Amino acid sequence: FLACRKQLGLVSLWFLAVHIVMSCLLFSIAYYDRFFEDKYDPKSKMTANGESSFMFGSFGSCLYFILGVCSLPCVAEAMTRKQWSFVYGPVTW
Repeated sequence: FLACRKQLGLVSLWFLAVHIVMSCLLFSIAYYDRFFEDKYDPKSKMTANGESSFMFGSFGSCLYFILGVCSLPCVAEAMTRKQWSFVYGPVTW
């Protein structure tokens, strides 16, 4: 199991990218009506719940992409020990 961790991480990064693309394509009041103030107005503003959901989703996705890029062999070999411990230390927790 430990030998295929990197491959599983890269596969999960791929699924995250597919999830983000599909969410952006399907994003509308018809699917996410609870994120908008008035579900019948197409120019309605987002609620605080919708804005915070997108903010934390974007923040988590960015951290996940940083970890995914750093796990690529060409990037991991170029990193110093200090850079590696920063990325896999405070960034992951």
